[in-house]
Amino acid sequence: MHHGIAMMSKPEDDGSEAGAKTALKRTARSEWKESWRVVFVSMVGIGMGGIHIYSLGAFVIPLSEAFDWPRAQITSGLTIVSLFSILCSAFVGMLIDRVGPRRVAIPGVIAFGLSVALLSTTGPSIWNWWLLWILVAASIQFAKATVWTTAVAVRFTASRGLTIALALSGAGLSAALTPYLSSYLIGAFGWRLAYIMLALGWGLVTLPLALAFFRDRPASVPDRDLRHARKPVAPAARLRETYLSVRFFGLGMAAFMSAIVSLALLVHFIPIMVDSGISKTSAAALAGALGISSAVGRLAIGWLFDRFPARIVGSLAFVVPALACALILFFNGSMIEAFIIACCIGIAIGAETDVAAYLTAKYFDLRNYGALFGMLMGILSGATGVGPLLAGLAFDNQGSYAVFLWAGIPASLVAASLILALERMPGARGDRTASA
Repeated sequence: MHHGIAMMSKPEDDGSEAGAKTALKRTARSEWKESWRVVFVSMVGIGMGGIHIYSLGAFVIPLSEAFDWPRAQITSGLTIVSLFSILCSAFVGMLIDRVGPRRVAIPGVIAFGLSVALLSTTGPSIWNWWLLWILVAASIQFAKATVWTTAVAVRFTASRGLTIALALSGAGLSAALTPYLSSYLIGAFGWRLAYIMLALGWGLVTLPLALAFFRDRPASVPDRDLRHARKPVAPAARLRETYLSVRFFGLGMAAFMSAIVSLALLVHFIPIMVDSGISKTSAAALAGALGISSAVGRLAIGWLFDRFPARIVGSLAFVVPALACALILFFNGSMIEAFIIACCIGIAIGAETDVAAYLTAKYFDLRNYGALFGMLMGILSGATGVGPLLAGLAFDNQGSYAVFLWAGIPASLVAASLILALERMPGARGDRTASA
């Protein structure tokens, strides 16, 4: 790995700026040539890992009509996922650091696909719904973004921001396809078969790709050398110190507050549009625009991360949920305004994950990337459960989402301020400690 670590440092022996840029370009090209397949598979895997979230909005009304369940109870399945993630994410991250992402991802994809398909058996008791969500919550821990981005982060340095964003754009791809596909399948086959077909379709794409191309190390490292090539896990004392640091706390809190707002807007987007007089079909199509804007927004944020101060880029990204809340509060029902709202939510839903993934790799020790980003994903998962639940409770109690939307504006601005307040990035990348 000494060669890989050398690639991660900036060129210092060339006195000219042009020479440095040439070396950086050459490094980026070699990274892409060797590892682009891992980025692609990670994008698909992250896309599959979001189907339980991105499909839920399409299932809310059919499930409510079928079993007379309140919307808050239906979306509370995500709260169960968040509780599991809070408890398990850091430990799963440590497992990834020790055994490698591939050994976690393959069984994780299989288990998660089966658990989503089993949601088709729910009802009539809400307890049955919650029990099935426990299975979803347990299995997604081994198939979510932590698994896939770990493999990407350790392979790229010169274009790390863009490659992480590209991998995470799989969530945007899923957000674009899954709501519309779910609505179509529900209309054509009913919600039970829709869950089965959704899980089967994503699984049959993701699993073969992961088996064929998802590797823990570059192809240039022989299998017999893998044990020596993998970086050793950093001491537990250093990991605890990082968890307790002000910077890690600030990053986690900012991501948590932003995610509460953006994930609530995502899950309740279709109901919000339908309540405003837009048809279910049009709302599902708008949700597709939301997903596309998420993918484009992720790539733009990643590109900006590689070129501008990350705290500036991150803080601007975290302002977008506040803008979305304001637009919904004054929404007049027009399709043009609905499209703008969808684009804002799309940009917002991935911002917290992009910021967390990039800053984890930039600020902290890459030997503990899985454990650190796993902890942040646990925090984000907590927001995934809290945000949609709070929005659902606001609607159930007030008959509208206005209270939640008004609260979401200052929450988003506080999150942006926390990112802006993080101390400036060091000149050397955070992975410089990996060579220590």
